[in-house]
Amino acid sequence: MEKPGGHRRSIRLKNFDYSSPGAYFFTACVEDRRFRFGEVLHGMMVPNKLGTLVWTGWDELKARFGALIFDDFMVMPNHVHGILIIPSDAPAKSGGSLSTVVQALKSKAIHDGALLGESCRGLWQRNYYEHVIRDEKELNRLRKYIRQNPLQWHFDHENPSAVRIINAEPWEESFDEETKGHENSSS
Repeated sequence: MEKPGGHRRSIRLKNFDYSSPGAYFFTACVEDRRFRFGEVLHGMMVPNKLGTLVWTGWDELKARFGALIFDDFMVMPNHVHGILIIPSDAPAKSGGSLSTVVQALKSKAIHDGALLGESCRGLWQRNYYEHVIRDEKELNRLRKYIRQNPLQWHFDHENPSAVRIINAEPWEESFDEETKGHENSSS
């Protein structure tokens, strides 16, 4: 999202501290949405060498940011989805904000990929999508969305050959459908 003059418009919530306790969903895409991390076959993600590096990189970041909870994560052919949880008892100086973790993941993939001879110049898009998770119900819906993402690849808006049905995020559609008429229920 570029403003005239080449400056990007921020997609972040104004005045929100992304290092504050809470759960965060993010999507980071490959530059130009090229298929760099593998392919989906029969509803399962089959990562290539670079995709495997990204996946193991997520796990390895747990040691660096030990106070944070690295929840569900999925590598797709041209993007990744993840959930990061910053617990209320995480030390304020743990260095763990959503942007720090996403940047570390991207940098690690570029560095480790280059060590294996992969061309990683221009691997990632500059920005990423994030969503502040509001409650446990939404957290569980997003976990399900991430886990089932390979099964839904043929509908995924990150897939250039996807079947287009409607213009919303799949997890938002299910959220809207599940909450319709239940906004005031006490279940």
